[in-house]
Amino acid sequence: MTADVAGAFRRGVGHTGFAKSLYAQDWFDSSPERDLAALLDSSAEISYWVRLLRGDLELAWEGGRYNPDFVAVEADGAHWLVEVKSDKGARDSEEVGKKRVAAQRWANVVNASPKLNGVRWRYLLARERDIAQAKGSWTALVGLGVA
Repeated sequence: MTADVAGAFRRGVGHTGFAKSLYAQDWFDSSPERDLAALLDSSAEISYWVRLLRGDLELAWEGGRYNPDFVAVEADGAHWLVEVKSDKGARDSEEVGKKRVAAQRWANVVNASPKLNGVRWRYLLARERDIAQAKGSWTALVGLGVA
């Protein structure tokens, strides 16, 4: 376990010290995922976030089941499904594109429900270079990512 949210990334190590995470300890599959968590945690626009674990929010797509990486909730109440990808093939991968469509379809169905009382869901694909270029700004990341 480590409380160093900005140090060298080590897979398989639980991270503590995030103020806005819903969990006391978070696990990440990659350095860009951990970097996104740090961006979310330091962003004034974000109220809270959660690193989704396998099975937390499975979405159907033509290749099977897909689990986005994060849910982030903005201070104004907007909810985001966020997927983090390495730069290599993030935009060109057919699978990534199909999963993005599935997540956007899920958000559209959920947004159409009258039971949500105005809660709005959106989807964001954040590449590692987008996260780095955003320099800690959620607003910048949304502008750089694929929504």
